[in-house]
Amino acid sequence: MDLLNEVVAAFGGRIRPLVVCGPNGRRCTGDDDALWFAGKDWRALSHRDWTAHPEAIHFLTPEAFRYYLPSILALSIEAPEEWLWPADALLMVLDRSPVPEYWDEFILTRLLGLADSEYAALEKWLLFIAEHASYSHSIDRAFDTIGLLRCHARQPYAAVSQ
Repeated sequence: MDLLNEVVAAFGGRIRPLVVCGPNGRRCTGDDDALWFAGKDWRALSHRDWTAHPEAIHFLTPEAFRYYLPSILALSIEAPEEWLWPADALLMVLDRSPVPEYWDEFILTRLLGLADSEYAALEKWLLFIAEHASYSHSIDRAFDTIGLLRCHARQPYAAVSQ
């Protein structure tokens, strides 16, 4: 199965969130980029959509972040030569300390607890990005972070964040 199909298969069962920003994300107003995504199917998003709403990734609720994540992966796979701000931001989120106790709420609420197939797709995406695109963040540390997230995925949130 090629990587794009693997991303679709891994994340395809996620349900579109009713709320995309707000209490579980950061406060949102009518002008926020994240609010623009409300009601949109992740499969229909384009590079242009993410470019027009670059800050959305930071304001999406955890559920919305996980729902729209495959869009970022898919678009950067389809056009690896085109720098995509959300892909770079995702790498920045994953470029973490190897000590989970130092991780912030953002990564813990959005990337901890993904399905094993989703972690596998993220790891393969990192390998693809390392070969086909140039982003400024450490792919090695991002890969290690996914491994740590995967190890802690079955532990309660409190056990990781203490």
